Amino acid sequence: MSLYQMLLAAKQGNAFNVKRLLTQLKMKGVDIDIEDLGPLVFVQKNKHVLEEANHTILDSLIDQFSPAKSRREASQKGNSHDHRTHTAYFVAKRYGEQGAVFAISCAPDMTVETHWPKSNRTDVILIENSECFTFCSSFLGNMGLQNIDDDTLVIWSSGKAITHPNAIHFLSHFNHIHYCPDYDLTGVEIYETLFKTLGDKIHFAMPLDLASNAKYCVVPKERMHYIHALNKAKELGFEPMVELLTDGRGILVQELPIGE
Repeated sequence: MSLYQMLLAAKQGNAFNVKRLLTQLKMKGVDIDIEDLGPLVFVQKNKHVLEEANHTILDSLIDQFSPAKSRREASQKGNSHDHRTHTAYFVAKRYGEQGAVFAISCAPDMTVETHWPKSNRTDVILIENSECFTFCSSFLGNMGLQNIDDDTLVIWSSGKAITHPNAIHFLSHFNHIHYCPDYDLTGVEIYETLFKTLGDKIHFAMPLDLASNAKYCVVPKERMHYIHALNKAKELGFEPMVELLTDGRGILVQELPIGE
């Protein structure tokens, strides 16, 4: 539940996590006592409701932290990235034409069938990092991806940019998608977001000898990042990644050992 959603819940008399609300407010520079919002009534562990909400303060906070309706408004609120861009852009190339790099524009009004008439017969490879995209022939060989058709579309997916709704809509028109991630929590979360729409069309790429790269694993600044990544890999049945993270006691960025 976002800060905005918790504030709404508090105003509407619904249960919310007091500790989380205060923590998020403090992170935003708002130092406030919970009593200022109204007297609390215990519901269950980590859940309280306001008996008599202070609507003056709550309305002010709700207005301050309400989702921006445009990129401009998000900038005025302090962070333009809080609102999605209108169009998602990606650098891409055909696998058989390594030197011919071009841009893909994923706009709301894009008719994929018109611009990509062979999309339902074309595969896509998403590569997380730019250096691996640049040297994709050797990188994909080390990833264990073989017999790649020359018409295969190779895209530099650039982190969470590929989860833009218009980008996912674009990908849904293609035959099969190989996602080559960083082996960390973000990589798995991106895959989960894509899978919700693309289903079995998308494949989380892992070379069979992935665990041999355990020596390159690094411990993230947030220890829970590693723990959550490992747990998600187990839930999804990504055994090579589970073995990698377990042996390396950390996460793996794809540029380090793969495609060297």
